[in-house]
Amino acid sequence: MRKIFFSLVIFIIIFYLGKRLLPSNIVFDYHDSTQPARVKEFTSSLLKGQIPPRIAANFSFNLGYPVFNYYAPTAYWISSVIHLLGFDPINSVKISFLLATVIAFVGMYLLGNKLIGYPAGLIAGSLLASSPWMASQIFIRGDLAEIWFIALFPLTLYLLKLNSNKKSDRFIFLITVVITSLTLTSHNLLSLIGSGFLAIYIFVVGKNLFRNYLAFFMSFLLAGYFFLPALTELKFTHAVDIASGSSPYSSFLCLKQLWSGAWGYGGSVGGCENDGMAFMVGKLMIVMASLGVFWAILNYKKLKGRIIFIFFLALSVFSIFMTLGQSSFIWKLTDPYSKIFQFSWRFLDFVIIFLSLLAGYLVINNKNVLVKAGLVILVTVNIFYNTKFFTKFPMSLVKLKQDILTQDYLTTSVVYYVPEYLPTVVSYNDWLEYQPKKTPYKIDEYVGKGPVVSKEFLPVNTVKDTFYEKEAKTLLKGTYLINIHYLPYWKISINNNEFIPKKFDSLGRPIIRLDAPSTIKIKYRQTPVEIGGNVITVLTLTALLLILIDKNIWKKMKV
Repeated sequence: MRKIFFSLVIFIIIFYLGKRLLPSNIVFDYHDSTQPARVKEFTSSLLKGQIPPRIAANFSFNLGYPVFNYYAPTAYWISSVIHLLGFDPINSVKISFLLATVIAFVGMYLLGNKLIGYPAGLIAGSLLASSPWMASQIFIRGDLAEIWFIALFPLTLYLLKLNSNKKSDRFIFLITVVITSLTLTSHNLLSLIGSGFLAIYIFVVGKNLFRNYLAFFMSFLLAGYFFLPALTELKFTHAVDIASGSSPYSSFLCLKQLWSGAWGYGGSVGGCENDGMAFMVGKLMIVMASLGVFWAILNYKKLKGRIIFIFFLALSVFSIFMTLGQSSFIWKLTDPYSKIFQFSWRFLDFVIIFLSLLAGYLVINNKNVLVKAGLVILVTVNIFYNTKFFTKFPMSLVKLKQDILTQDYLTTSVVYYVPEYLPTVVSYNDWLEYQPKKTPYKIDEYVGKGPVVSKEFLPVNTVKDTFYEKEAKTLLKGTYLINIHYLPYWKISINNNEFIPKKFDSLGRPIIRLDAPSTIKIKYRQTPVEIGGNVITVLTLTALLLILIDKNIWKKMKV
């Protein structure tokens, strides 16, 4: 019977959300319309052997843009695999959204089932997957990274609980490390907060602390390819300066917005009445979570895992509080770092996870089968009801491709949606003047003219012009530009002698003064820090595979 219920709910989610997400010729747009372009560029890097991808070759006027070096990559690994299976970038993103929604249900089902019991898992999973906030993230914001964080975080909580069991084996340990690592690299900011929650959760779970903290530590090491350069090389970009210009104080919610609000496809603005998008988490979720807390308190003496219940209750209250204006003193205490978080309502991602789980506590110490079945049926019906949020005005796939996947859009427009990773050698204000949306906007006369161009229009012979390797020969002395946004991953040589540029134009392109005809070579090579991060990842993966293959290593670890 349990398998039937579980399979039925999975089928409903796939069918009712899938029919809105998957039709190949009908699509919808959303705030972050650059997601398909990013998937396309990420996949292109993979196909060119750039593993892990770090640079979007076409972005920023083909001068190279290091977005993948700093932006959490999990969603793009998954979506690019879908793209490699033969789906176009737009449909790959749609499938990725659907897959994340299903995994969110499965992860929450497993967590609820493990901590509370079978009916609780179905209740929690159904409420999470059908939350209006999930619909907002997909159909309004189009935030692929946040959706995958929501999907993977409950699964990580489940695996850490499973890994704490004395009988847990090395295979569970391996899966725990991999999924936790994916969670920690699914969204830059949420993963940072989430890692703190996970560290406390491991302690709250209590059993086999060493094994769980080892898995947690190794998950960071497994993502070394991302964390090491992201933490140490971010100083080469405008990220901190741009982030300091944003503020969570203008995005505070009112408590009533979690309950209801006008459904719209606009943006977030200050105040409680003027938002163009909804922040509802789900009425049934709130009601059932409140009743679940009340029921758990009534049965507190018989409650198993009391400290875990208190932990999730405290995190729910904290997460809700952090979305409200009353929490401004906390944001101010952590200023200027809190500005990087941008929107206080990002905490709604945690709210829907924790409230869904608390709703599952309605079935503890309840032996009435009819009550349990009734609650499961209720949340299943809720999925049908909430599908009204999982929709948007459709548009033609052909039309959307023309809007967001043309070569011109890739090279000139996408980058302005993620400007924070612009290299510091580029003048940010000057660069903004080249944005196509500006009227009028600048057009650079040297872009697209080859890897090396003359500022005096002297002849240059291009020998090779791929993104990762370029070569040109100058015929006369003069002043030349190298058509790249310079960062230390570019290795430049003039007549086989290494050249480290000191002078740049406003777009961060190296300026060279040559006194004789020369051969200039430009090669993309990962920096020593990036290579070091790769080595950490490879060594960690090797250690995990050795643990999996050789059970004696597992025994010697005494975990």
